[in-house]
Amino acid sequence: PLGLAYAPLRQAALAQAREHDLPVSQDDAEGLSLDTYYGRISFLPGAEGLEVEIRAPHAEYLQVLKDTIVAQIAAADPKVADAIRWRDAPTEGRLPANAVIMTVLSVAPLAGGFLRVTLQGDVACFTDTAIHFRLGIPPEGRAARWPRVAQNGATEWPKGEDRLHLPVYTARSVDADRGKLCFDLFEHAAGRATQWARTAQPGQEVLVMA
Repeated sequence: PLGLAYAPLRQAALAQAREHDLPVSQDDAEGLSLDTYYGRISFLPGAEGLEVEIRAPHAEYLQVLKDTIVAQIAAADPKVADAIRWRDAPTEGRLPANAVIMTVLSVAPLAGGFLRVTLQGDVACFTDTAIHFRLGIPPEGRAARWPRVAQNGATEWPKGEDRLHLPVYTARSVDADRGKLCFDLFEHAAGRATQWARTAQPGQEVLVMA
């Protein structure tokens, strides 16, 4: 149970549903449920306070929903957001379920000022419709620090000098059998991703986040 009043959070959730055109599957005395691309979010009023229930088809989407809920509640009351605890008891300190560490296989120049980057690792998060991802590039000259799950279940990102650069790319090809991901990166003279790709060595680690 959360120390937040149900009525104002319901209004905020309905406003989000209208803004993003999300179907409302329930809105009555028992609670409010919204259907999103990632799964269902339910806000349930109770005698001990508001409860939030989320359902998703797999762990990657569940993490996205947890991040969304914690961020929305933090906007209303950061202390309540920090105090959130989920019943599935996520392991604090682990890598988020929607993130994997992959290694560089190769970087090859293409015509038109592009570089083709091939990574090796777990590509299970990619499907015919889920082909976009964030590439987490550590600061040059510093040891990589990756995001971790906080006590409230949300993703905790490295800050300050350890902050990751997080450009978005589209998978060019995914080889599930061999665990390979290929994408094309346009070369920008002063671009941080370009600098990384030009100097990336085989075996070098990088974050891929669905």
